[in-house]
Amino acid sequence: ENKENEDPPSLQIAVGGEPDPDYFRFQRLNHLGGTDAFLLEPLFSNEIWDFLGLPVSKDNELACLETLRAECLATADTLTATPHTDDPLGALLGQVQTIERNALKATLDWIQRDVDDLDSKEYYQQRRLKDLGLDTAWSADEAQWSGSRTPGGVDW
Repeated sequence: ENKENEDPPSLQIAVGGEPDPDYFRFQRLNHLGGTDAFLLEPLFSNEIWDFLGLPVSKDNELACLETLRAECLATADTLTATPHTDDPLGALLGQVQTIERNALKATLDWIQRDVDDLDSKEYYQQRRLKDLGLDTAWSADEAQWSGSRTPGGVDW
């Protein structure tokens, strides 16, 4: 198989825009591990892509953001430090690289804001507990039992 003619994987970024949601789905899948690995069970195979559209866990989300940060920094290192202004094509290259630097900087700023916001995100476990109605404190003194919280209240 000749891989020389294949385009390398890429990520499109823009000034003021967030990275592609499918990029984050892929990175969340790529970084699944530890207590999050249960999502890879066959039971969830038909639903995993939907699960990955939202944050899975704080550790997983941080790993995704760090991967994106590393990719942005590596790309920034490939840009020439000074624009080529001695010819029209070089000047155009300089303008394109300035736009690329601005997009990378905006993405790095977005990543930092997202890292700073990790504690305020709702992760899979919280969403699942909420879906099951188990996101509130339970007390044995509750006057009303809901069907899902009644001990032994399974209706076979």
